[in-house]
Amino acid sequence: MKSNREQFFAIGIALGTALGFVLGSVVALRVGDEGVEQVRRAVERVMGRDSQPKFEIFLQ
Repeated sequence: MKSNREQFFAIGIALGTALGFVLGSVVALRVGDEGVEQVRRAVERVMGRDSQPKFEIFLQ
């Protein structure tokens, strides 16, 4: 038989996953495709994975 601690952990994971999925979907619907794309590009720029050339380097 599972202990109370393990059941609580499993329920927390299940609820967190479901709530995250629902909240993510609601935010994506509210923001729209353009907003999601802008956020994705901004995150890529911050993380250093921007696919566009850095024109500042060409000026050197």
